[in-house]
Amino acid sequence: MKSLREWAREKRIWELGAWREFLENDIVPFYSLTYRLNEFNNFLQKFEGKPIVDVEEEIREKVRVCLYGGIGPGQDVDRSFAKFMFDYFGMCAQGASTLDESIQSYELLGDEVKINLRRGSWIASVQIYDLLRLLDNIIEWQLCQKLGIELEAVGLRRDITVFPRPVEHTEKPDELLPSPGEEPKELLSLVNDFRQKALNLSVGVNPFMTFMFYVRAIPRKVLQEFLECDLGALEELTNFLGLKAHYMMDLKEIEGRTESKLVMLWRGDRSLISKFLELHSFLAGVKMLKVAEIFERAVREASYRIQISFPWDKYKPFFVSVASYIDPQRSDFIVKIDNGKIVEVNNGYSRGYSKFSSTPLDLSLSDFLMRLSPLICSGMIDIITFGPLEIHFRSKFPHIAKEWIEGVIQNEGKA
Repeated sequence: MKSLREWAREKRIWELGAWREFLENDIVPFYSLTYRLNEFNNFLQKFEGKPIVDVEEEIREKVRVCLYGGIGPGQDVDRSFAKFMFDYFGMCAQGASTLDESIQSYELLGDEVKINLRRGSWIASVQIYDLLRLLDNIIEWQLCQKLGIELEAVGLRRDITVFPRPVEHTEKPDELLPSPGEEPKELLSLVNDFRQKALNLSVGVNPFMTFMFYVRAIPRKVLQEFLECDLGALEELTNFLGLKAHYMMDLKEIEGRTESKLVMLWRGDRSLISKFLELHSFLAGVKMLKVAEIFERAVREASYRIQISFPWDKYKPFFVSVASYIDPQRSDFIVKIDNGKIVEVNNGYSRGYSKFSSTPLDLSLSDFLMRLSPLICSGMIDIITFGPLEIHFRSKFPHIAKEWIEGVIQNEGKA
C-alpha cells in the first residue's frame, strides 16, 4: 500500500487538475446518493400521523409492507423489512417505542394504525438535509468554481431557485418501496451504496480527505519537503485549499508572497479544508457507520510512525504538564505566546476555577511549532484557535495522545 506521501507525489496533488478526479469520482456520486435518500425521506415524512387507511390507494400496500413486512409465523423479525424500516427510517406505529410495540399495534388496529417516524433512526442521525446543503456548497463554491468546471459538466443544474439541485437518472421515491412479496433491492442498494461511499470518504481511507486533514495546520517547510514541489506550485495548492500563511515568529497573517522558511499554514474558516473537515464530522456522527472508528485507527497508526526528539531540559515541563491535563473528560491545553516565545502552558480552565493549572516555559515559538507538527498532522492533537497571543489545543483521542506523551516522558524526549 502506498504511503500518503507517495500517493501525493505520484498524483501531483499540487496540480489542481488532480482534484477534478476527487470531485467526479467521490463527491458528486455521494451528493447523488444523498439527494436520492433525501427525496425518499421527504416522501416518508408525508405519512407522519396518517392512518394507513388514509394513504393513497396505489401505495397503501407498500406502506403496509413498511410496518409489517417479513413479520409472521416462521419469520425472522430481525431480518424483516419492517425491522429495516424501523432502524433506518424510524417508521413504526404511532406511540410505539420499539419494533415489538409497533407490530402489536398493527396486529391490533390493522389499517387504522397511525404512522410515526421516530427521531432515533439512522436517517435522523445523518441530518440529511444539512448534509445535502454542505455537499452542494462544496461542489459549487469550493470545487467547481475554483477548478473552472460548470455544474452541468458534473451532472447538476445551475439554478439558484431550486434546492436541492436535481440529479440525473433518479427514480421516484415510491419506486424504492417493495410491493408485497418483492425484495427491497433498490432501497437496500441505495442505503448500502450511501454507507459505502461515506466510508470511502473517511480520513484514513480516502487519500484526498486524508491529505486535507494532514495539512490543516502545518509548517510550510514541512509540506514542501513532504511534496517535493517548488514554492510557486505549493502556493497555488495552498490558495486552493484555503490555507493562510502566518509568520512563525508572531503568528500574524502574512499579506502577499514571502519566501521565508518560518511560515505556518493554517486553514481559514471558510476554506475548502474547513468544509471537508465539517463533512467528515457529519459522517463520523452517523449511526451504524464506522467513520469515527476508521478515523481513530488512522490516528493510532500515524502515532506509531512518529519519530522525533525534543531537547529534554527545555521540553520536559511542557510534556509533564500536558500529560496531567489530558484525560477522558477533558483534553484541552493552551500555550501563551510573548515575543516569539512560548512562555506558559495551562489546562484551559479559567483562572477563577480551583483546578486551574499553569506551568511557565521558555520555548522558541518556531521550534515549538516545527517539533509538534507531527502530532498535529497525525491528529493526536488539534488546534482549536490560533493567534499571536495563544494557541488552544485539544485532543479528539486523548487516550492515544496521553499514551504517546507518556512514552516521550519515559524515554526522556524521544518518540
